Amino acid sequence: MFSTLAYENGKFRGEVIEMLLAHKDPNKIRRAYNRATYEDEKREVIEWWSGFLEGVRNG
Repeated sequence: MFSTLAYENGKFRGEVIEMLLAHKDPNKIRRAYNRATYEDEKREVIEWWSGFLEGVRNG
């Protein structure tokens, strides 16, 4: 559910969503050279998800 909603949101990069799900990049070359952690972007996605869950909880 998280993945689908995050992708449909359209604001977040796929790399960040997949990283939050602990999915490994299938591209070996990119995986070898890209050491970015996307901390700010991951924080933004997590805050968005937290707000979504609070909305569900509070109705």
